[in-house]
Amino acid sequence: MFASESLSPELWDEAAPLLARHYREITQWPDIVLAPDRETYARAHDAGAIRTFTVRDTGALVGYALFVVTDTPQCRGSRQASEQALYMDPRYRGWIAMRFLAWCDCALRIEGVQLVLRHVKLAHDHGRLLQRLGYVAVETVWERRLDGGSGLDRHDRDLDRFADRREPDPAEGERSDATGTT
Repeated sequence: MFASESLSPELWDEAAPLLARHYREITQWPDIVLAPDRETYARAHDAGAIRTFTVRDTGALVGYALFVVTDTPQCRGSRQASEQALYMDPRYRGWIAMRFLAWCDCALRIEGVQLVLRHVKLAHDHGRLLQRLGYVAVETVWERRLDGGSGLDRHDRDLDRFADRREPDPAEGERSDATGTT
């Protein structure tokens, strides 16, 4: 059910619908378009800095966790893992999710990670679950939009396109990149 997987193009394609659901569920800024930079992730993966853990049920992807693992320059000798993404299909949240988080920690510990940093959205707080696993809250992150934000209806259309891995409709008159989003 739980596995460490390579962040391959096939996994990206398989994860696209989950990524879109995840983004819809947690984003504070829905007008910022979901458009993962696969090339940057691939370079980080090739450099050994990306860990991708998955949850599958009879082969179907139902959850994932993605970490950046580095030896931090400010704490020489301390290998740390920073969670970049965590998603679990709602049907698998609860006990399975807790087991998955613990499994990820074990996998990271085996490779010498000293500290795991996980992010918790205020609107989707799973901090009590992390506390049960031994985590402590140590920081609050604040965000401020500097551009004013806009384009919510365009974002919904782009997110649907991303999830379906469709190219944009030329009649919409918008630029597209390789991911099929604008």
